[in-house]
Amino acid sequence: MGRKKSATSREATIARAEKVVELLGDCHIREGWRFDKKWGAHFIDALQSWDFNDTEGQEFQVIVDWINGHGQSLDWIIRGDPCSLICGAAAASNPITVSAVVRRRQFEVIEGGAR
Repeated sequence: MGRKKSATSREATIARAEKVVELLGDCHIREGWRFDKKWGAHFIDALQSWDFNDTEGQEFQVIVDWINGHGQSLDWIIRGDPCSLICGAAAASNPITVSAVVRRRQFEVIEGGAR
């Protein structure tokens, strides 16, 4: 059996970043939104060559610019911490607009009722 990667290992960080680039390149985000594949590749290259202890260098600036430019989470990509993703999605939602039918259905599924 292989050794399990730490969430903060270089390999795990690069794997998360590559998955984000893949998803943004393949998924429909919204009308008019386009993914710049060259910028995505530049981001991955910077991440692969970045010294994780250097937050002042050019690579780190490329990483931060790409993450901010694509609405992604530095905590998730670098540290493997999904907290900002979860809380950010909740902040962007409006639970008041969720219909009672949807809420009832959610509870039925949770309680093992209707599917």
